[in-house]
Amino acid sequence: MVQVDSSLVNIETGISADGHACMRVTFAEGNLMQAGCKIPLALTPPGSLSGIEALGELDTGASGTVINRRILDRLSLPIEGTVKSVAVNSDCEEELEARRVAVHFPNGKNITVTAGVATFADIDILIGRDLLQFMRFEFDGPKNSFVVVFAF
Repeated sequence: MVQVDSSLVNIETGISADGHACMRVTFAEGNLMQAGCKIPLALTPPGSLSGIEALGELDTGASGTVINRRILDRLSLPIEGTVKSVAVNSDCEEELEARRVAVHFPNGKNITVTAGVATFADIDILIGRDLLQFMRFEFDGPKNSFVVVFAF
């Protein structure tokens, strides 16, 4: 899985009270607001186990997942048409190139989605509500941490 700078963040995995895999991410003081809520993932072509590790940033304002072009180009996935993307604070709708990709989560499970493709300077993946619908999320600002429960 993706290596995360241990001086900035501590990741603990476990089981939630209802029996689902979960991950608690605790940041060194101040780094949560700097880094955003990110979790380690792997991306592969659908049906494959060989792929690329990346960090996924949780984005509750995004209806769909958008992946950085530099990552998807390394996987050599075919274009699968387009998807529409609308920023939460905007009326502008944008058509993005789309590709089918399997997103592998730290609980060992994966979900295949049709993701939009965009070019970002410092983001690997924006995890939208198409994937967030399978998770529960708890943000704890005073403790500089968040918990993600993988409910699938």
